[in-house]
Amino acid sequence: MKKGFTLIELLIALFITMIALSIGYFTYIKIMKGSLFQSSISSSQISTLSGTSLLQYDISMSGYGLALSGSANFQEATNSTASTYNYTSFPVSAYNIGQNSLTTPQSSYLVIRSAIADINSASQKYAIAYYNSSTNNWDIDNNTGNSNFSPGSNDYCVVMDSNKALLNNPSGGFYFNFSDLANSINTLNLNQSQIYLIYGLNPTQAPRMPFNRVDYFLSQTGLASYCDPDTYELYRSVISQADGSNIATPLLDCVKDFFVESEINGAWQLNTNGLTPNTINSQTQLIKVFILQQSSKYSNSVITTNSIAIGDTVTGTISTFVPNSVDSHYEWKVIEMTIKPMNIGQNQ
Repeated sequence: MKKGFTLIELLIALFITMIALSIGYFTYIKIMKGSLFQSSISSSQISTLSGTSLLQYDISMSGYGLALSGSANFQEATNSTASTYNYTSFPVSAYNIGQNSLTTPQSSYLVIRSAIADINSASQKYAIAYYNSSTNNWDIDNNTGNSNFSPGSNDYCVVMDSNKALLNNPSGGFYFNFSDLANSINTLNLNQSQIYLIYGLNPTQAPRMPFNRVDYFLSQTGLASYCDPDTYELYRSVISQADGSNIATPLLDCVKDFFVESEINGAWQLNTNGLTPNTINSQTQLIKVFILQQSSKYSNSVITTNSIAIGDTVTGTISTFVPNSVDSHYEWKVIEMTIKPMNIGQNQ
């Protein structure tokens, strides 16, 4: 006689199967959460590499194509925070470091001036003008290529002599249209013993500043939903040559702190407001950047409550971050950059 399973035996088998399935389900969910956590770290690393590369480039090129003297008056930013760092005449500094009082705790506000700061088709161009004694004419060396003006270019540019003194146009302004400059250079009564440097600024807009300018600062505008709510976006803002407004682009997500410090004549400065442009331009040695950034999405488990020091053995500790109840559920990293500007200090 064949014997089947009793109802109790079937229920016990079903119960065991449900337990096994539950264990498998929660194990799968845990693995998936860990995978998403790690993928968020990888995505953050890619974004960080792109953003910090642009920041490093801007700092290294600070002062490129920047005149050191001139008689022209000009205008810079109109935004209330950015306008704190405005100049209206020469001399101007290749960069400024100030404090961004809109963040808690305070962070750095960085201003960079150079011809290449606004990366456009004109700012990547340059040329040299010199007097050709063989032809008794001024020649402009603008060999064809990605970095040089074409003969009929209408790009707006600035011209300075080899001492970086800005040349005014016939109307007294500080900028030229390259095509007009090329056609009239023999009438400008230039010093024949000088070589003149020509830097592009903007392809279409008559400039309000004899340089381009970008600002770096923290703001919670547009903060991503996966960021710690107490973090900020790091913005790169081009000051418009048209009207002085901020054309801001988010560069890095989920930034807790952003500090910039420069070594000027052997001393580290977290704020350059008390220094003259000549001091900044001639005595800057190094610039260091420290960024405290969230490097993962929120985790239900506490990741760290250990304090994080921002700074290094050279600058000292600039700030200390202690993750609180919310912050402790994220992973954090400190990004450090040491940059030697190529066009100021001993390199100008």
